[in-house]
Amino acid sequence: MITYKMVLDERRAKADGKYPIMFRITFNRNTSNYSAGIAIKKEHWNAQTSIINSSCPNYKDLNKSLSSKFLNVQMG
Repeated sequence: MITYKMVLDERRAKADGKYPIMFRITFNRNTSNYSAGIAIKKEHWNAQTSIINSSCPNYKDLNKSLSSKFLNVQMG
C-alpha cells in the first residue's frame, strides 16, 4: 500500500527561518521525501490538516500550488 503525506521538514531550517514542505511517500515501509519547492515559517503550518494557515501571506496561492503538486505526485 502506498501512502502520501505533506509534512514540514523541521530538520532543515533555512537561513531566513523557513522550513521546506516535503511530500512523504511510503511504500512497503520504505519512506522517500521529495521537496514541494515551497518553504514557510513553522507557525504558518497546520500539521493536522497539512495546509498553510491563513496567517501566512499569499496562503491561498501557496495552498493552491501545493494541492496541484500533491495531485501530480499521487497520479505519478
